[in-house]
Amino acid sequence: MKTFLSALGAAIFSLILCPQAALAQINDDCGGAENIPEVENFCSPLGAGNTFFASPSPGPKPSCALSTVRDIWFCFTAIATDVSLVINGSSASPGGTLGRPTVALYSGSCPGALTELACAHDNSSDIVELQTGGLTPGEKYYIRVDGSFPGSFQYCIRNFFDKGNLSADCPRALALCDKTGFIVSAVTGSGDDPTEMDDAPCFPGPGSETNSTWFVWTAATAGTLEFTLTPNNPNDDIDFIVYRLPNGPSDCSNKIVERCMAAGDFFATSDCMGPTGLSATATDVSQPAGCLAGEDNFLAALQMQAGETYALAINNFTSSGNGFQFDWGGSAELQGPQVGFVDDNEKDSICVGEYVMFTDTSVFVSGNITGWEWNFGKDAIPATADSVGPHNVQYSSAGIKTVTLTIRTADGCQVTAVAQELKVDNCCALDAAVQLSPGCPGEAGATAHILPINALAPLELAWNSGQTDTLVTGLGAGNYAVTITDAHDCLVLLSFEVTQPLITYTPPKDTTILKGTDAVLSISTNGPNASSEWTGGGLMENGPTITVSPDDTTKYYVATLAGDCSFLDSVTVFVLQELFEMPNAFTPDRDGTNDELLPAARGMEVLEFRVWSRWGDLVFDDPSKGWDGTVDGKDAPSDLYVYRITYQRLNGEQVVQKGDVVLLR
Repeated sequence: MKTFLSALGAAIFSLILCPQAALAQINDDCGGAENIPEVENFCSPLGAGNTFFASPSPGPKPSCALSTVRDIWFCFTAIATDVSLVINGSSASPGGTLGRPTVALYSGSCPGALTELACAHDNSSDIVELQTGGLTPGEKYYIRVDGSFPGSFQYCIRNFFDKGNLSADCPRALALCDKTGFIVSAVTGSGDDPTEMDDAPCFPGPGSETNSTWFVWTAATAGTLEFTLTPNNPNDDIDFIVYRLPNGPSDCSNKIVERCMAAGDFFATSDCMGPTGLSATATDVSQPAGCLAGEDNFLAALQMQAGETYALAINNFTSSGNGFQFDWGGSAELQGPQVGFVDDNEKDSICVGEYVMFTDTSVFVSGNITGWEWNFGKDAIPATADSVGPHNVQYSSAGIKTVTLTIRTADGCQVTAVAQELKVDNCCALDAAVQLSPGCPGEAGATAHILPINALAPLELAWNSGQTDTLVTGLGAGNYAVTITDAHDCLVLLSFEVTQPLITYTPPKDTTILKGTDAVLSISTNGPNASSEWTGGGLMENGPTITVSPDDTTKYYVATLAGDCSFLDSVTVFVLQELFEMPNAFTPDRDGTNDELLPAARGMEVLEFRVWSRWGDLVFDDPSKGWDGTVDGKDAPSDLYVYRITYQRLNGEQVVQKGDVVLLR
């Protein structure tokens, strides 16, 4: 009650001396929100916040509150993705006089564009804790505090990176692999096995594990282990045990107790309440339940050995459901990955809309990296990514951007790297290129595709031809210009010339070959980046020209891409087999039918062709043509004649054939 009267008296005194100033509470609305500059680990003095002269804010009430009474506002700029907010009013260890506090967290802009991210309300102990994630480092957030009746309070904030999923069982303990502090919002339940702490000599006996969470790590270097556990609710009694796991992570059999803390009390001001842990100044290795004289709630630091695995079991004896704050100390380092990333920005800053590439450089020599969570900062496009990358990012606003990368390993640990060195200025880096493609046959002309560089969407394009798209068609030969404007009002003028408006294409032609010979098939086009794929007859080849040697008549197909045009054609190669036949009679009567003695030959070369009369007179000698039945220009009589013919086959073999033929008139 003393704190309440003191705060109320001061407020009344201020009201009497300066009533207008007292009534006009600066942070009564979000526009006057009080900035909290240090958010890594901050707690205000007791009673530093109050709602005595506040009024209800307009707009929707916090989702977890029954009504808005007298709310006030704070704000902060995030430096990490997770936040814990504690409002301590008139609790058992009072931070002020505020009763049944409510706290809500908002993103967006004040006053009319706020979005509630999380809300928490206490209806029993006058101390409330809110923890949530998904914040963007560099982004501004608003905190709204109210209560069931006006009063003062202490407010605490811690902005940190989450370590992963908690477990109340040793085999599934959360792996820790670096010495950054964190917050646990709640400790409830004893998991699947509530007997895991029964081996603790400082605990009163079986069933002592009530509300627990487990952590595990492996020492990378030899050195001391120190840590501090600070309950989020100062009225909570936090107990812990440090084990050594001789069989390594996930194997909790034969675990060895190294430190055991069970001291506690029923009064928050007791020496056995509040922060606890391992300290370089403490000398005892165990403290039993209760609060004995001389106990200070801390045990002696532990000397860890490189390569040894340790587990920490934490039990909230008070069972309030609240969590704790974890801070490391000591000289030993933990085994884990080296997380990091680089960007390709070689200048002092980049412009709004300009692209920058982020590349992961993380290394884990003793394990595997299995997950990546990128947060590229305020007004980044894209805002986040969940793959290794590299990632191309641009920003829609100026300022110093905070970029973070959290990696996850196969054993479940999470480590975060933070870069706060990327400066984005209100300058223009907009540029553009044009990709020209001649038009396809049957179209009006060429196609132009504008490729913006470092452009912040949406874009506006204005062509001298009247078009407004990034892709325009039907361009004939001539000069063209386009003006490009992006969302940052950056402007670039691009001009170009179209010299050849149409793509030409010549398809392949059918051809005939003799069996055993080759056929050359080809297409031709002036299109850019042309490619052709031939199929058919068991063939699959690429290129504008191919050579084939089918044994039988075969149809081939060719698909061609040339610029933005596509063509599909087929071609037939007719194959003639070897053939040689001599007639046994001919009628050279000049009626156009069977007028010559000529072999029916395919795939053959005739080397010699001679004909004799029955008396042995040579009447014909010419391998290049047939005999027309004349001798020295005069018709030879009907009779029986003898011939000899020599021909060469496709394989080079020479054949001599003799026979007789009847000339009929």
